[in-house]
Amino acid sequence: MADIKYVQLAAADFLADIDFQMMTAEERGVYCSIIFYLYANGGNIKLTDNGAITLLSDSSSKLAIISGCYKTGPEWASLWAKIKHKFIIDKGLVSHKRVTSEIEKARNYAADKSRAGKIGADKRWGSRNTANSDAIAKESKVKKSNNIHTQAFTLEDVFNHVPTVGFSDDEAEAFFYHYETQGWVRANGLPIINLASAMQYWKKNKHKFATAEEKQAEKKDKAYSDIVDGYLDGR
Repeated sequence: MADIKYVQLAAADFLADIDFQMMTAEERGVYCSIIFYLYANGGNIKLTDNGAITLLSDSSSKLAIISGCYKTGPEWASLWAKIKHKFIIDKGLVSHKRVTSEIEKARNYAADKSRAGKIGADKRWGSRNTANSDAIAKESKVKKSNNIHTQAFTLEDVFNHVPTVGFSDDEAEAFFYHYETQGWVRANGLPIINLASAMQYWKKNKHKFATAEEKQAEKKDKAYSDIVDGYLDGR
């Protein structure tokens, strides 16, 4: 599933499901493995052309192989019979209602963030946005001619890493626009290759990336806070 990297996996819902509670450890392992495979492959598993769960060889089912369960023949059929009602099998495809729903939500979330980012860019940069884009493109050509290979990232790429890095939406946008205008290179001129690593560094050191106006505002806030604290201490 190349377009979606992260989805919500509600562990509590698994544990609260009476069917899941009644499964053996082996059945849970097969069930969860198929769920994870569905998440990683767009929500569907293609079985056979005619839709039947047939054997790929004399001993192994495709779903058994996917789930890492090497039971064969009647043993696999018996295990699968206890969990197959949790899945949807239609026209040769296996899917799962909750997986399909979560993938759709993740896609909608990414699309919404992408649209919000574009709107934010227009509001923040206005006519300068086109000029910045042209400048970045020109700078990129120069770097390629000098054999410096940089990789550009989109705002959607940044938002896809938000759940793991722990960014707020404002932090994600600030990070994106800073490095977008810098041509996705660090202060030392080295290109950014690992986006998640760069985002984690930004989060730990974001005070270093503040604009002059933001630093001045922060100084004023601190000075005011010191005055208030001094007044309260002397009262």
